[in-house]
Amino acid sequence: QWVAQLKAGKLSLVRQDRKRNSPVTDAATEDALQQTLADRLARVSEGESTLGAAMGFGDEELLTMFEQGEQLMTEGKIEQAHRVFGGLIALEPRVPLFHLAAATAAELLTLKRSARRHFDDAVRCAEKLDADLLAASLLRRSRFLFVQEDFDGAREDVVRAVSLTVAEWPQAERDQA
Repeated sequence: QWVAQLKAGKLSLVRQDRKRNSPVTDAATEDALQQTLADRLARVSEGESTLGAAMGFGDEELLTMFEQGEQLMTEGKIEQAHRVFGGLIALEPRVPLFHLAAATAAELLTLKRSARRHFDDAVRCAEKLDADLLAASLLRRSRFLFVQEDFDGAREDVVRAVSLTVAEWPQAERDQA
């Protein structure tokens, strides 16, 4: 669903910089290039920009990288996919979809701590974005917690995910639920 929205241009993965990165012309001196790089990195370190935005990665490039990771997963190249998703997270750490993909790969590689961290990060990021995305992240984490025999944690995530979706139902349907 989110990939389709990205392709249609209805959703953006990249948070816009407060100060737009301007292209450097051929006439720019090396000092100007270094200053531009220093400015971009300063915005990253101050939390005003992500590394991906500072490096000029847009939705199209990130989506291409994500699809490459998915293709690697399909081909059974889980370790390589895990590295791709980790790279995406380094570029754009606030995208829940990247954390969910990394969590899935980590889970398949039996890297339980890494999987849990990525599921938790997906939920944390989704909380700031969208109720549907949050519900999906909670449900994915709940499945992981259930497999890990953390039944209380799994139940809490399911209850929270259902409460998010039920809140959007018409009142009559909520009363029946």
